[in-house]
Amino acid sequence: MSDGAGPIAAVLWDADGVLQHHRGDWVATMRAIGGDHLPEALWKAEGPALRGDEPFTDGIRRALAKLQLSEHFTAIVDSWTHVDVDPAAFALVDRVRAAGTMCALASNQHDERRRHMVEAMGYADHFDRLYFSSDLGVAKPEPEFFARVSTDLGLPVEDLLFIDDLEMNVQAAREVGLRAVRHDPNDGAAGLERILTEYAVPH
Repeated sequence: MSDGAGPIAAVLWDADGVLQHHRGDWVATMRAIGGDHLPEALWKAEGPALRGDEPFTDGIRRALAKLQLSEHFTAIVDSWTHVDVDPAAFALVDRVRAAGTMCALASNQHDERRRHMVEAMGYADHFDRLYFSSDLGVAKPEPEFFARVSTDLGLPVEDLLFIDDLEMNVQAAREVGLRAVRHDPNDGAAGLERILTEYAVPH
């Protein structure tokens, strides 16, 4: 084991950039609709929904009205569902679970995306627990996100392995005691398998 600590009791998997990937260039698509400022405006509008403070559609509707782009509301909301699961990554999660290690999703998602992932993308079939920021009321990289997951699992943070594609989330997890690794989306399932091997997670 890379850090000399005890065995991993559960693996926490991020979704975007780890298990699923957006179809096409979302930023380019948004810029084509509303100019260079639109992606940033949409990310800002999404923030409260990621923490469960309001429905995602409310924030997007306000932002588009302010930009006089309300006619694009449906297309823009739908764009958040233009994601595809990496089947090899899902198969790896299944193997980890079959080998005896708990697997939990730990993902920043608003209510609309959460619904799509559970109802249309099959996430509930592949994980022991699903932790969405909009349900927890707190979003990565806030330390409380990891504290709430650890408490719900009934496991100490040092027994958790967290895999995410964003360094700021990985650093936040490490600061509260988790073992955490940044995954390069370009490495695919093979990269995830290397991480599991490094931390001696049976798969």
